[in-house]
Amino acid sequence: SRLKAPMRLLVRPGASADKVSRLRALGCEVVEVDANNHKALVASLEGGSVVISVLSGLRDVIVEAQTQLLN
Repeated sequence: SRLKAPMRLLVRPGASADKVSRLRALGCEVVEVDANNHKALVASLEGGSVVISVLSGLRDVIVEAQTQLLN
């Protein structure tokens, strides 16, 4: 089914092309961004009103990458 509201999804560099294709088929805007690149992360979030993070991983992801979202 198609989305009822615009949705931009941020994915890690090198995300599975198949998964990205499926997200786009659902109507999502998919942006590849390195969470450690603050400037790129800020640019990718511009215009958004809500951030829902579903990052998973070890400390470098859970703490450091999530902190980038807060900054």
